[in-house]
Amino acid sequence: MNFTEAIILFKDHLKQTEIKPEVKVYSSFIAVLKDLQNRNLSEEELLDFENKLDDLKLETIPENKKKYLKKQLNILIQYSIKKLNLITEGTYIAIGLSLGTGLGLSLGIPILGSTNGVTYGMSFGMILGIIIGTILEQKAKKENRILNTNPK
Repeated sequence: MNFTEAIILFKDHLKQTEIKPEVKVYSSFIAVLKDLQNRNLSEEELLDFENKLDDLKLETIPENKKKYLKKQLNILIQYSIKKLNLITEGTYIAIGLSLGTGLGLSLGIPILGSTNGVTYGMSFGMILGIIIGTILEQKAKKENRILNTNPK
């Protein structure tokens, strides 16, 4: 199955349902597939993705469609991230926020004491982490390394 066939399949599913969670999964699948389709992939990468789409067995949907397709979507996203060295939007910000908070606490408490160290250390660390994460995110966006998973 190629990208165009998969997009058509999910657009057909989208027309047949009004259940909001299913619509969200179908729309996310379409967004990811369109993003991958618009990238300049080599013939080898295209064949790999076509084989992966075949492995996902998207035509045969079991009774619990939403759960099955959400799992398959996550598999496709993880495969894309690994194969093409991509990230999803917000990845660097989340990493920066968590590392900044941890470092801010661990440096703030010994320097400023327990009460002020927690408050100021965590605040400073969060701000610094968000700034660094945003810078890395913008750099990845310029390099076209962000996989679009959000439907528009």
